[in-house]
Amino acid sequence: MSRGPITPRSVARAVLDRVDKQGAWATPALDGELARAGLDERDRRLAAELVYGVLRHRTRLDRAIALHAELKKTPPRVVTALRVAAYQLLFLDRVPPYAAVDDAVAAARDASGPKLGGFVNAVLRKVVAKREPPLPADPRARLEIEYSLPRWIVDELDAAGGLAHASAFAEPAPIIARGNRRKTTRAQLIEH
Repeated sequence: MSRGPITPRSVARAVLDRVDKQGAWATPALDGELARAGLDERDRRLAAELVYGVLRHRTRLDRAIALHAELKKTPPRVVTALRVAAYQLLFLDRVPPYAAVDDAVAAARDASGPKLGGFVNAVLRKVVAKREPPLPADPRARLEIEYSLPRWIVDELDAAGGLAHASAFAEPAPIIARGNRRKTTRAQLIEH
């Protein structure tokens, strides 16, 4: 297995492999990989987006990939490469599809040989063409897939107040800033 240059995608794959194989916590694993990688700030942000995005949407990603591949028969490192690429294809609009596909193919070749590189290329080209299957109409099943929530969390959300507000639980939290009024004004903080 050859190891190519360190990129945001390779960092994300390394972190996700550690999370899957070793049960590592994503944030400390990502912090460690980023410290070793020496990436610039933009690439650090992309690596973090890929890690947290794949973890946040794993059920949806696996569902889209599973239309074209048997995940249980695919080597784990190749599955990770497929997930990282599928996340970029389905959720990120600034990443050109060819970049996500080419990177995943190279990662699969490095991990498992040229035959699996061709397999990854074929699967991801189908994901590009067909996107993901429609979400189910059933509200419970839809929440499970759309937000990659385990069934027990959907049940708890339903018991706590109904499924109408459950999607708010799965959305990213808003960014809130609290300024020190002794050092700045609200207008200055907003401008900054």
